[in-house]
Amino acid sequence: MENEPIVKNLEEGCLLTLRYFGLFSYPLTAAEIHQFNSFQATLTEVERTLISLTKSSKVFQIEDFFLLKKNESWVEGRKQGNKRAEKLLLKSKFFVKRIASFPFVRGIAISGSLSKFYASEKADIDYFIVTESNR
Repeated sequence: MENEPIVKNLEEGCLLTLRYFGLFSYPLTAAEIHQFNSFQATLTEVERTLISLTKSSKVFQIEDFFLLKKNESWVEGRKQGNKRAEKLLLKSKFFVKRIASFPFVRGIAISGSLSKFYASEKADIDYFIVTESNR
């Protein structure tokens, strides 16, 4: 029993992935469900499974997005959050160049919700900065 996989089939994997992102009211595309799914499958297999889940009303599709609750506001919220993220990421380039100019900086990454290409109305830019030792 110890070596049994947590997710036993593709349908369960798709539902679990949607359930997790549903905690954040964040619908996913088929490609994203494929990307984050813990059950190994091809994108085509994920798409077929999503069609089946949609037909059985276990999953809903609005535009290119899949979600467990038929809530159009989640889709609109995601689209707006992605637009805000795009603007913030463009703005972050200026600061990344400045931070990167310090000789002891070894790496810079974006963290927080922006790292997932989403920004709320009050979002800021969170940087994860790796420096050389003792800096």
